[in-house]
Amino acid sequence: MEAGTAEYRYTSKLTITMWSTKYDPNVPIFGNKVIGVNYGELELHGIERKITWTDISATADIGATSITLSAMQNGAVLDWAVGEEIVIAPTGYSGRDAEQRTIASITNTDTNPVITFTKPLLHKHYSGKQIFGAGTANEDFIEMRAEVGLLTRNIVFRGDPEHS
Repeated sequence: MEAGTAEYRYTSKLTITMWSTKYDPNVPIFGNKVIGVNYGELELHGIERKITWTDISATADIGATSITLSAMQNGAVLDWAVGEEIVIAPTGYSGRDAEQRTIASITNTDTNPVITFTKPLLHKHYSGKQIFGAGTANEDFIEMRAEVGLLTRNIVFRGDPEHS
């Protein structure tokens, strides 16, 4: 199976939906919602995204409707767009505190982009740096920042919504 090539990427939308229930027969080791290739190749070359993961530069509190991303590295330009989906990783004790949001607007894209969404955050997403030492050049620090990932892609694998 092939969709696009490294030189000529697939630019339309392609959604591959895997249908099954947890009671259907399994492919050993892999489960029952799987794409398996035996003696062949699976090549999918969708639209290339320059930045797919970054992190926040300031803590986002419960109820916030925007986040400020860290400065883009090496002159990279954020190519995210209004209407695309992002995920904000949890920074608390529960891995279930990740939040998915739709981008409503993006401002200040050359330094620290600000992503705004319409639905407020339900959890706090921390960003900070704790320094250990006496201010010497050899000080130790722990830097913790919620990661932000771009979920939107033009080639999508998904489980059927009825039996996810």
